[in-house]
Amino acid sequence: MGDEPELILEAYSQVVLSTANSIQILRSQVTSTEELVKMKLDTIRNKLLAYNTILSLMGMMLAACSLVGSFFGMNLVNHLENDGSAFGRVVGITVACAIVVSMVFVRMFNVSGVFAV
Repeated sequence: MGDEPELILEAYSQVVLSTANSIQILRSQVTSTEELVKMKLDTIRNKLLAYNTILSLMGMMLAACSLVGSFFGMNLVNHLENDGSAFGRVVGITVACAIVVSMVFVRMFNVSGVFAV
């Protein structure tokens, strides 16, 4: 009869140790899940930054094109007023330059690893 309380306490001790181990394992799994979620959010943030860089580059190229248009829109004599094909050439050259410069920037960003997400 004297051994029964000791056996009951031993059984409860085993249950408590098992529960403590389960809690420790659960805590490790929660920590691992938090780290995984943080890594996924970092990846998404990096992609958003890359897209923001692309949009900024496109905005810069559009601004450069509008700068050329504003130069030719001034009331200055540039000897292209009477040339029938000047408009097409200026637009074509401006758009081609903007595309080439954009491709150069994108290539530079790819080589440097900015878009490697």
